[in-house]
Amino acid sequence: FIVAMNNKAKALGMTSSAFVEVTCINSGSVSTARDLMLLLQSAKQQEIVAKFMTTEQLVITQASGIAVTVLS
Repeated sequence: FIVAMNNKAKALGMTSSAFVEVTCINSGSVSTARDLMLLLQSAKQQEIVAKFMTTEQLVITQASGIAVTVLS
């Protein structure tokens, strides 16, 4: 999966990004604001992603029944 992430980043022109694990929390994963902008521009082309990117409030109900409200 990491190989696919890095390949997709390159295909999007994200020349300053490299991922070493899937969450990108590890300090070994790097990116720049420019590269993240390219990623977001690509993501918003997907209808479902665009919907969530422009939603002001989202309520997510967990399997336990607890509802979490996410505000933009």
